[in-house]
Amino acid sequence: MPNKPAVMMSTALMALFAVSASPALADPRFSDFPALEVLEGEAVHPDYAADAAMYRTMIRRGIEDGPNAGGHYAIVPIGCGGGCSVVVMVDLRNGALLDFPVGGEEYYQLALGFERDSRLIVADWKDPSDGAFNTCVRRFYEITDGDIAQIGETRRAVGDYTSCSE
Repeated sequence: MPNKPAVMMSTALMALFAVSASPALADPRFSDFPALEVLEGEAVHPDYAADAAMYRTMIRRGIEDGPNAGGHYAIVPIGCGGGCSVVVMVDLRNGALLDFPVGGEEYYQLALGFERDSRLIVADWKDPSDGAFNTCVRRFYEITDGDIAQIGETRRAVGDYTSCSE
């Protein structure tokens, strides 16, 4: 009769090997998320009421060249101090301001990747939550109609002077 603990350990080791030997899932690509609609005509400026009023000039400059993401959105990063950025996203079809999911001091050294003809947004930053700033977070978002949905995340350890967007 086989030794039950030995069989369980053997099964666990085989499962661990199978998981570690399997290829990692690839990061999403911009080409996998084509824009569903492209702005035709003039961009509509947002209502600069409430919180957007203090960023009026930066938003206006950020939308001058038209959409830079998702076919009809303008993503406008705005510096808020050393290593800090807030992000404003405008739907240029109607001027609607979308709640952007990342930005501010908790997203240290935030760097964004996006393309005019893609619904994918890639956000990289150093996680300051443990005070060591030695973890890079890469989060993937998909722009849907009027919303931004997280579709994935990876984390990796880094040295003190490493930028997460490298």
